[in-house]
Amino acid sequence: MVDIIKTSFGVANYYTNPDRIEINEKLFEPEFKDLLEKIIKHEREHHKTKGFWKQRKVDFGTELSFKDLFPFYKKYPLKFFQQHSPITYQDNTLYFEWSLIFLYTIYLGIALLIFWIINTFSTSSEMFLKIVGYSVLIIIISIVILKGGKELIKYTNEQARITTTK
Repeated sequence: MVDIIKTSFGVANYYTNPDRIEINEKLFEPEFKDLLEKIIKHEREHHKTKGFWKQRKVDFGTELSFKDLFPFYKKYPLKFFQQHSPITYQDNTLYFEWSLIFLYTIYLGIALLIFWIINTFSTSSEMFLKIVGYSVLIIIISIVILKGGKELIKYTNEQARITTTK
């Protein structure tokens, strides 16, 4: 069993040395009861999973979404920055979250590559804006399709469960 420890920093994190889940003490407020359960379930998935890319799969394939966290971030905006900052300072110690540094470096590289491609093939600022606009549209459509696919999977699993219990 993994120990659950209350903290005043960030939202929640799983640590392997020693095995523990740290959860922000403010999540134990009654208004965040459902969010707390989702976070505990999410962090326990991290406990079961080993390896950098498998950990990222847990982050992307979880029931916990930014939409769930938004009310908490709205009430405590500093917690957003604490949770998503790759370099933090706490208790006279500087911490580096190498997985976030690695991911942010990949995101920056992709953004620079896209900028370079657009800049190389663009002949005017109007074309640049169209490319950016279409890119945003493609991203939005992709997110909608992803969400729709997840809902379809959930619905199909529920129907399969109903069918098998009859």
